[in-house]
Amino acid sequence: MNSIVMIVGVISASVILFMGLNHERFISPLRMVLATITFTLFIIIRIMQGDVVTEMLWTGEGLGSIWNLATRGNTLLESMGILAIVLAAATLGRLTQKRFPRTSDAFSDLVLAMVISTTIMGLSQFGFTITVHMIISAIIALLAVCCHIVFPERYIITTSSIVGGSAIALLFSKFYFLPVWVSFIIALVFGLSGYFSQTHAYQKKKRSERIFNGEEPA
Repeated sequence: MNSIVMIVGVISASVILFMGLNHERFISPLRMVLATITFTLFIIIRIMQGDVVTEMLWTGEGLGSIWNLATRGNTLLESMGILAIVLAAATLGRLTQKRFPRTSDAFSDLVLAMVISTTIMGLSQFGFTITVHMIISAIIALLAVCCHIVFPERYIITTSSIVGGSAIALLFSKFYFLPVWVSFIIALVFGLSGYFSQTHAYQKKKRSERIFNGEEPA
């Protein structure tokens, strides 16, 4: 990883980390597109190579090689066909998000929560079987969808803090070749910083609205 990728990545992750709630209208379509691409690639890999993708997540390898895995052993024409399918799915996901935002949010929450939770458990090496990991990930994903429906602002603050902090930790770990436990500490510190920063800004905004509406004295 070169320094330009590192700097741009950290800046982008910091925007999500500290201003995720303010930029949700931009982040939500991107989240849907990412979820659609991920889901499509999973289906392609499942059809072509069996259950390899589940084992990849379970062992903590994450999504870094998912495109290579999807196109492994294919000709250039076949790879271009897969790329066309993925782009078509991404476009469909964006249109669906624009037309049915609530359904799209639920879908993206479900897919991304399962992927992230499965990857984290794989990296943590809890010693569970793949089946147990997948059941736990499915439960976490369903809880994520419910929390987004019931507590939308809190959910966005929490998830953007987790994603932003994790992204920064991943970038630092790849750039400086840090051990896993150091990456977890970095993710925790940045994640908590983003959470408390966004929570403070949100509470301040809500108080200003109550004062403006005459519901609370200045």
